[in-house]
Amino acid sequence: MRALTIFIDEQWLAAVSEKDMSVPCSIIAEDMTDQLPVEVQYLGVTKTTFVYDENEIDEEKLVYYLRKVLENRFEMSYEVQEAIVNYRISILSDTDDEELSDANVSVGHPSSEAVDIDSTGIEEAFSRGPGKAAGDEGHGKTGTVSENHQRKDSEKPARKRMRTAPDISTKDSEDESNEDIDIVTIGEEGGTSSGKHQKKNREQETGKKKGEKKLGQNPISFGGKKDEKDDVAPAFQRIKELKGSDSLIHLCERLRKIAPVLQTEEFVDVLEDRAFLFSAEQDIGINARVSMFFDFMRDSDLLPSEFGGCEIQLACGRSLGLPTSMAKQFIAQTEASMFCIDISSWVGQIDDPEFRDFLLFLYGQKDMYRYVFRIPYVEKKVLNQVADVIGDIFTVEVVTLPPLNQALLEETAVSQLKRYGYSISPEALELFRKRIAEEKSDGRFYGMNTISKVVKEMVLKKLEKSIGEQGESAEPAKSDTVKPEKGALTSLDAAESQNEEKLQLQEITDSDLESLISNRHHDHTAPENELSDMIGVKEVREQLDALIQEMTAEGKPRCLRFVGNPGTGRTVIARILGEILREKGILKKGDIIEHSMKDLMGTVPGETVPKTLSICRDATDSVLFIDEPYPEIKEIVPDQDEMGKDFDDYDAPEDYKQKPDYDFHKEALETLISEMQANENILVILSLTREELEKVRKDAPDIDKFMPGEIEFKDFSRKELGEIFLRMARRNRFHLDEGLRQEIMNYFEQLPENVTKSGKFTNARYVRNLFDRTWSKTLLRAEIDQNDGREINLQDFRLAAAESAELLNKKEPRKYPLGFRLESAD
Repeated sequence: MRALTIFIDEQWLAAVSEKDMSVPCSIIAEDMTDQLPVEVQYLGVTKTTFVYDENEIDEEKLVYYLRKVLENRFEMSYEVQEAIVNYRISILSDTDDEELSDANVSVGHPSSEAVDIDSTGIEEAFSRGPGKAAGDEGHGKTGTVSENHQRKDSEKPARKRMRTAPDISTKDSEDESNEDIDIVTIGEEGGTSSGKHQKKNREQETGKKKGEKKLGQNPISFGGKKDEKDDVAPAFQRIKELKGSDSLIHLCERLRKIAPVLQTEEFVDVLEDRAFLFSAEQDIGINARVSMFFDFMRDSDLLPSEFGGCEIQLACGRSLGLPTSMAKQFIAQTEASMFCIDISSWVGQIDDPEFRDFLLFLYGQKDMYRYVFRIPYVEKKVLNQVADVIGDIFTVEVVTLPPLNQALLEETAVSQLKRYGYSISPEALELFRKRIAEEKSDGRFYGMNTISKVVKEMVLKKLEKSIGEQGESAEPAKSDTVKPEKGALTSLDAAESQNEEKLQLQEITDSDLESLISNRHHDHTAPENELSDMIGVKEVREQLDALIQEMTAEGKPRCLRFVGNPGTGRTVIARILGEILREKGILKKGDIIEHSMKDLMGTVPGETVPKTLSICRDATDSVLFIDEPYPEIKEIVPDQDEMGKDFDDYDAPEDYKQKPDYDFHKEALETLISEMQANENILVILSLTREELEKVRKDAPDIDKFMPGEIEFKDFSRKELGEIFLRMARRNRFHLDEGLRQEIMNYFEQLPENVTKSGKFTNARYVRNLFDRTWSKTLLRAEIDQNDGREINLQDFRLAAAESAELLNKKEPRKYPLGFRLESAD
């Protein structure tokens, strides 16, 4: 038997669900069971598991029906499925223990999965979302510790893994929920002096055996007891190898020294009173670090039970997550040894009596659980405020994990390459830097996940190059390296001391990574020539030349305002300007890092300043291009009608429904201006319309002083739009069918004014989207006809031109998937 587990993005569920986020999974379950011989094993809010017989139905048919259900019931295109839905195929043993098969397939992008892959390669992580248990993507499940000891010595002990938390909001009946939920507070009847029910009494009250417990009362494990024969590196050793985690390393070092004393009955209550507060940037790999801290506590015998760990996202008002009342229910009915509680939404109201009441509830269970609280990386003042409130109840230990700088990211990449048996040349490392700059250029950089992805891509390209040169029968390049077993990590300290003489690292060179970066950002055309070849920017070139001369004379960059409508070439000119200033020695790197103002803004008080400073630090010696300076308020604070009511029908105060008092936008703008003043090695370009510029001047009157340069971008004429399309075809080596050139020019000449004068027309972006849709149809036809695919015909263009103006004006990411990029002829 096999199991198909489906994971749905929580934000999408919140967006499409009016009141009940569990409805989409219920619809999928109903359709799948009606059409296929499958049974529902688990039905939750973001996760659903189906059991099926592989002899009756194969995986391809199962996934095909899944895609059809998503398409028919939710009008979810293939591209949307890529971003929203993940699935995993698992093998079920006769004893109903799950062992992950090699088929771990994703419908969507890896970033959709709430799995955080750290620099050490650990893939076990606390899952995101309300009441979602950690490590569900782990290495399989075992029984209790006593059952493990009964296994044969020849069998390698598996580690218990996390299960998904119970969906409390969708219980079968109120009677069942009342029977299973056991909320204990200090002084409650039936509890101990500290507010804890004795485990024996709890079993007697429910009248259930362990095997009959409801989901959520079962052990939720993230690892179980570590066997001495387990070849996985100790958690403490893995933590020591983390980059940029000094605060966590120091904490573990101190706990490790006094662990033997804390394990004694005399001092165990000292640890019970202690909670841990993690203030961390999401990109650093926070999930994996919390997971490793759990493993460390388990290895050191500092946990109160043999169970695993679980994460809860605590909701404040209308924010996503579990309200405090439901969180109490979940904690009371979940057997775990550690809870990681995301209290990010409470940072701005940390002194609220409701939150303090929740802390008192947790304190009443302190001898049953260890607690880790988690917030974003915030200013020290805000961090101290949160720590003070928690410190009124617990003894609090603060762990800060700041964003990783470029040097630490490179060290992490080099360390990961070493595990595969490779080193990297300086030239290849420069290509790695450019690739990371590309990943950051759209404001969507996922920290350690992105680093790990790029490293694996580099290894794959090296393997392909090596095998291509040596022949298909050649041995893998990593023949002389020490390769850890599957699922294991080799301690770097131990490996280096034992195998330093034997280890021979093969070097990855720039010739191995020819397609690692996109040609569209790094072609061989001189920036001045590319600027001269651009259409409709004569006046822009004149303004730019004058500013470049001034910067050259001063020997430093000057921050600028690019004023114009979308699609007038502002981003392209910014990239070219960075390359020109790099050649002139004014900027050392000259890369373009693109962000919207929303990327600089935090979601809780105290988060905006470190986020803005981190982005500015990454853009040092480069161009920081800020687009969309005024995001809509609904992009920052979700609309209340769309979110619906909380599960417990909690009525949010009226001030939750209004625009927040805390002005994250103004704080981000002021921090950006301050950084422009302090850092002379950064070129900030604010890209905005004339109307947006006037708004900025009201919020920041000193903007003209610290950003004195301005370049105006005018809309393209109809003729210029047609010429831009033809230039795109020429630069990408496409040939035009006879008569198509005139058809293209006629199309733009005849564009109706309700499109061009609508206020939403995006100029060259409109042309780019039209061109992308045209060559996409050309390549599809070429694949069917089996030709070279470089001839665009009239039908291809007419089909693309039939798309709606709304789609053609849409801003789309400029990245292409691995293995496919258009090549430039220039």
